[in-house]
Amino acid sequence: MLVAKLHRVTVWLKGGSRIHFKTDGLHDSSDNDWPKLSILFATYEKLDKPYNGSSGNEEESWIENPDDIRYGNVELPPKALKRWSSIGAATRIWYTRKGIYADNYKHSYNGKSSNKTPLAALMLKEAKPFEGDLPILYRLGASYRLDLPKGATFNWRGFVWP
Repeated sequence: MLVAKLHRVTVWLKGGSRIHFKTDGLHDSSDNDWPKLSILFATYEKLDKPYNGSSGNEEESWIENPDDIRYGNVELPPKALKRWSSIGAATRIWYTRKGIYADNYKHSYNGKSSNKTPLAALMLKEAKPFEGDLPILYRLGASYRLDLPKGATFNWRGFVWP
Protein backbone atom coordinates (compact mmCIF):
# COMPACT_ATOMS: atom_id res chain seq x y z
CA MET A 1 0.00 0.00 0.00
CA LEU A 2 1.38 3.37 -1.00
CA VAL A 3 1.04 6.11 1.61
CA ALA A 4 1.48 9.86 1.01
CA LYS A 5 4.27 10.50 3.52
CA LEU A 6 6.19 13.50 2.20
CA HIS A 7 4.59 16.88 1.54
CA ARG A 8 6.06 20.06 0.02
CA VAL A 9 9.21 18.23 -1.07
CA THR A 10 12.35 19.83 -2.48
CA VAL A 11 15.34 17.78 -3.65
CA TRP A 12 18.77 19.30 -4.32
CA LEU A 13 20.93 17.60 -6.92
CA LYS A 14 24.68 17.34 -7.13
CA GLY A 15 25.75 20.47 -8.96
CA GLY A 16 23.31 22.72 -7.12
CA SER A 17 20.05 22.51 -9.06
CA ARG A 18 16.87 21.69 -7.18
CA ILE A 19 13.43 20.33 -7.91
CA HIS A 20 10.32 21.25 -5.96
CA PHE A 21 7.64 18.60 -6.37
CA LYS A 22 3.98 19.54 -6.85
CA THR A 23 2.90 16.05 -5.77
CA ASP A 24 3.36 14.27 -2.45
CA GLY A 25 6.01 11.60 -1.99
CA LEU A 26 4.40 8.15 -1.92
CA HIS A 27 6.03 5.24 -0.10
CA ASP A 28 5.24 1.54 0.28
CA SER A 29 6.95 0.04 3.32
CA SER A 30 5.65 -3.44 2.41
CA ASP A 31 7.60 -3.49 -0.89
CA ASN A 32 4.48 -4.95 -2.58
CA ASP A 33 3.23 -2.16 -4.84
CA TRP A 34 6.43 -0.11 -5.07
CA PRO A 35 10.06 -0.74 -4.03
CA LYS A 36 10.47 0.17 -0.35
CA LEU A 37 13.77 1.98 -1.01
CA SER A 38 12.07 4.28 -3.49
CA ILE A 39 9.87 7.34 -3.03
CA LEU A 40 7.39 7.88 -5.87
CA PHE A 41 6.27 11.36 -6.92
CA ALA A 42 3.22 10.86 -9.12
CA THR A 43 -0.20 12.47 -9.43
CA TYR A 44 -2.84 10.60 -7.47
CA GLU A 45 -6.53 10.98 -6.78
CA LYS A 46 -7.70 11.23 -3.18
CA LEU A 47 -11.01 9.44 -2.62
CA ASP A 48 -13.57 10.06 0.11
CA LYS A 49 -13.79 6.33 0.89
CA PRO A 50 -12.39 5.63 4.41
CA TYR A 51 -9.76 2.93 4.83
CA ASN A 52 -11.15 0.43 7.34
CA GLY A 53 -8.13 -1.82 7.79
CA SER A 54 -5.08 -1.22 9.89
CA SER A 55 -2.24 0.24 7.92
CA GLY A 56 0.24 -0.65 10.65
CA ASN A 57 1.85 1.48 13.30
CA GLU A 58 4.45 2.92 10.96
CA GLU A 59 1.93 4.16 8.39
CA GLU A 60 -0.37 5.53 11.08
CA SER A 61 2.49 7.61 12.49
CA TRP A 62 2.53 9.56 9.21
CA ILE A 63 -0.98 10.95 9.66
CA GLU A 64 -2.61 13.00 12.39
CA ASN A 65 -5.65 10.80 12.93
CA PRO A 66 -5.81 7.13 11.78
CA ASP A 67 -9.53 7.63 11.13
CA ASP A 68 -8.56 10.10 8.39
CA ILE A 69 -6.92 7.43 6.19
CA ARG A 70 -8.62 7.42 2.79
CA TYR A 71 -8.25 5.33 -0.29
CA GLY A 72 -6.79 6.87 -3.40
CA ASN A 73 -5.96 5.99 -6.99
CA VAL A 74 -2.57 6.23 -8.62
CA GLU A 75 -1.50 4.93 -11.99
CA LEU A 76 1.78 3.25 -11.15
CA PRO A 77 4.60 3.70 -13.63
CA PRO A 78 6.83 0.69 -14.36
CA LYS A 79 9.03 -0.36 -11.45
CA ALA A 80 11.92 -1.45 -13.67
CA LEU A 81 14.58 1.27 -13.90
CA LYS A 82 15.36 0.54 -17.56
CA ARG A 83 12.39 2.73 -18.61
CA TRP A 84 13.39 5.63 -16.31
CA SER A 85 15.90 8.41 -17.08
CA SER A 86 18.43 9.33 -14.43
CA ILE A 87 18.23 13.01 -13.44
CA GLY A 88 21.13 12.87 -11.01
CA ALA A 89 22.37 12.22 -7.51
CA ALA A 90 20.51 13.89 -4.64
CA THR A 91 22.52 15.76 -2.03
CA ARG A 92 19.65 17.08 0.10
CA ILE A 93 15.92 16.64 0.63
CA TRP A 94 13.57 18.87 2.59
CA TYR A 95 9.97 17.93 3.26
CA THR A 96 7.03 18.49 5.56
CA ARG A 97 5.57 15.64 7.47
CA LYS A 98 2.14 15.29 9.03
CA GLY A 99 1.02 13.02 11.88
CA ILE A 100 2.59 12.14 15.19
CA TYR A 101 6.00 13.50 14.16
CA ALA A 102 4.71 16.48 12.18
CA ASP A 103 7.42 19.00 11.36
CA ASN A 104 9.77 20.15 8.62
CA TYR A 105 12.57 17.67 7.96
CA LYS A 106 15.94 18.05 6.25
CA HIS A 107 18.27 15.25 5.22
CA SER A 108 21.73 15.75 3.75
CA TYR A 109 23.59 13.18 1.70
CA ASN A 110 27.31 13.57 1.37
CA GLY A 111 28.22 10.14 0.06
CA LYS A 112 30.68 9.42 2.87
CA SER A 113 30.61 8.26 6.45
CA SER A 114 29.99 10.84 9.16
CA ASN A 115 29.76 10.12 12.88
CA LYS A 116 29.15 13.69 14.01
CA THR A 117 26.04 15.81 13.70
CA PRO A 118 26.70 19.56 13.84
CA LEU A 119 24.79 21.40 16.55
CA ALA A 120 23.17 23.66 13.94
CA ALA A 121 21.85 20.56 12.15
CA LEU A 122 20.28 19.28 15.36
CA MET A 123 18.54 22.60 15.90
CA LEU A 124 17.10 22.44 12.37
CA LYS A 125 15.85 18.85 12.87
CA GLU A 126 18.33 17.81 10.23
CA ALA A 127 19.57 14.24 10.36
CA LYS A 128 23.26 13.48 10.37
CA PRO A 129 24.70 13.37 6.86
CA PHE A 130 23.65 10.20 5.08
CA GLU A 131 26.40 7.59 4.90
CA GLY A 132 27.10 5.64 1.76
CA ASP A 133 26.16 6.18 -1.87
CA LEU A 134 23.94 9.08 -2.85
CA PRO A 135 20.23 8.60 -3.61
CA ILE A 136 19.42 8.86 -7.32
CA LEU A 137 16.49 10.81 -8.77
CA TYR A 138 14.83 9.38 -11.90
CA ARG A 139 12.07 10.60 -14.22
CA LEU A 140 9.55 8.88 -16.44
CA GLY A 141 7.05 11.22 -18.08
CA ALA A 142 5.51 13.35 -15.32
CA SER A 143 6.55 10.91 -12.57
CA TYR A 144 9.73 10.95 -10.51
CA ARG A 145 11.28 8.48 -8.12
CA LEU A 146 14.02 8.95 -5.57
CA ASP A 147 15.84 5.67 -4.96
CA LEU A 148 17.78 5.29 -1.75
CA PRO A 149 21.07 3.38 -1.85
CA LYS A 150 21.46 -0.15 -0.55
CA GLY A 151 21.73 -0.21 3.24
CA ALA A 152 19.44 2.78 3.74
CA THR A 153 15.95 2.61 5.12
CA PHE A 154 12.89 4.79 5.19
CA ASN A 155 10.84 4.47 8.35
CA TRP A 156 9.03 6.57 10.99
CA ARG A 157 12.24 8.58 11.47
CA GLY A 158 12.40 9.41 7.77
CA PHE A 159 15.46 8.63 5.65
CA VAL A 160 17.94 6.87 7.89
CA TRP A 161 21.13 4.91 7.80
CA PRO A 162 20.83 2.24 10.50
